[in-house]
Amino acid sequence: MLEAESVGPFDKNILQLPGAKRALVALMVCSLLTAALIAGQALGLARALTLLWNGAGVSAIVTPLLVFVACYVGRQLVALMRSRLMDTFSRRASSTLREQLLERSFEAGPTFAHEHGSAALASSVVDGIDKVRNYLDLTLPKLADLILIPLLLVVLIFVLDWVSGIICLIMLPAIVLFMIILGSNAKEAAAKRHAQFNRMKNHFMDTLRGLPTLKVLGRSQAYGDRVFKVSERFRELSLETIRTATLSSLFMDLFRTFALAAVAIMLGFRLMSGDIALQPALAVLILVPEYFVPIRRFSMDFHASLDGRNNLASITKMLDPQAGLSEEADPALSGRGPLTRISFEPPPLRADGDPASPPLRCTATDASLEYRSATGTRQALTGVSFDVAGPQLVAIVGASGAGKTSLLQLLAGFTAPSSGEISWSVGPERICYIPQRPHIFNASLRENIAFYAPDASDEQVLDAAERAGLGALIRQLPQGLDTLCGEGGRGFSGGEAHRIALARALVDERRCIWLLDEPTAHLDIQTELELKQQMLPLMEGRLVFIATHRLHWLRDADLILLLEGGELVQSGSLEAITATPDSPLLHLAAQLGGERA
Repeated sequence: MLEAESVGPFDKNILQLPGAKRALVALMVCSLLTAALIAGQALGLARALTLLWNGAGVSAIVTPLLVFVACYVGRQLVALMRSRLMDTFSRRASSTLREQLLERSFEAGPTFAHEHGSAALASSVVDGIDKVRNYLDLTLPKLADLILIPLLLVVLIFVLDWVSGIICLIMLPAIVLFMIILGSNAKEAAAKRHAQFNRMKNHFMDTLRGLPTLKVLGRSQAYGDRVFKVSERFRELSLETIRTATLSSLFMDLFRTFALAAVAIMLGFRLMSGDIALQPALAVLILVPEYFVPIRRFSMDFHASLDGRNNLASITKMLDPQAGLSEEADPALSGRGPLTRISFEPPPLRADGDPASPPLRCTATDASLEYRSATGTRQALTGVSFDVAGPQLVAIVGASGAGKTSLLQLLAGFTAPSSGEISWSVGPERICYIPQRPHIFNASLRENIAFYAPDASDEQVLDAAERAGLGALIRQLPQGLDTLCGEGGRGFSGGEAHRIALARALVDERRCIWLLDEPTAHLDIQTELELKQQMLPLMEGRLVFIATHRLHWLRDADLILLLEGGELVQSGSLEAITATPDSPLLHLAAQLGGERA
């Protein structure tokens, strides 16, 4: 796993990428070859010019010119080899990062997108990875050149002329120091711009999702003004970054010009006094510009690569399982630590070696969950304990904020308890989680239904669709199961989306445990009752946990878990819980007096 650490212009997370160290070693070799070829070019050209100045014939300069041409061609070949090396490495590294990010998002579940922002997550997967690839292409080769080429060239310059060597040795650290000062300002501005851009994306996405509600409430214009203000702030930050980048390039060229002018003036005086010969003087004049080229290229691309560096830092934070809702990685407080307190037992084997039908059992032992945010610590669940065994319907009820969704996400394995344990008698492949708003993928209806079982036949997909109540809908579609869904395809209502999610669970016969989060919360009364009547027969023979504040589900529940303020205050059947006049469930029913029963 990548470490969330970056220092200076070089992000140490690069070294944790697969193949990074081998690529860096190869780049160092390329830089050594480049430095040697630059020296060969300078010495060959200086020798040829000196011979011409002394009146030598054309035949005398053939050899030094051939050396110059051979070194020039060698530099182009080394550059081509390095380009192909970096293209291969950056492509593989970016693909690995994208796969890890998608796997992390899938494993962590909906809390992952909620924690980091769905828009920021989507942008990181699509655009952020490409910027990281560009960052790798720009940074590693130029970093290797910056380390090795000036070091080798200044040694040669010292051999040819110690005065020019001292000038170069003084000017390069001065340039580096100045670039560090400017670079830190640019880095800070780019980091602010990146954070602002992520907030803007998430804010814009949330506004789009809630636009119908905002229009009904008459608040759409106010939110439009907020979007404009956020985008204007982002524009100002972008201009600040561009100003810093332009200023650094200006001073970079200015320092280089001063250094070259100082070397040229000193060489001129010493040529006139006879303290240096023409050939080494010409070689030094050719080498000095090459001496400053690596830092100039690095400084030019440093600002262009800041976006990639910031995206790499963001992706690293997303990939870090210890990262909670803040930068303090404390698994005991964040609830995002390793899932060591959640155990999944594989099903036992029969005598013939095949898996037996697993016993359906879930046990929670003093399970607690705390979330840490910038404003402090929030206790979501406290000491929840229960033991549920066998096929049955378990209703998790409570007022809003009681901890229903938190408990369901603990059971799904999306979040680890900060204390206590959750134990399952089955493996995670046997559990199906259906959120409030099931996601419809940009694929065919067949692929959406067969998500958990891609190899399912059309007969199996159609059978699952019929049982989930999608048969009539599929017969109405001109392309049937081949209908394109999701973005750019056919849209579905909330009830249809839930039926597709149910069909996904049905087509994979291994899914014997269902976790449902408010499955009918956002549906109209008719659709809600129709979906419920279709769902109840499908739950037979399965262990189903349903988090809901719709009290009509309690009539069909075999067990009720009543949460209040994150604590399990009552559990049992509906008759047992309502037997006492002061039952918290009766108070909840009075509180939710407007609920459909």
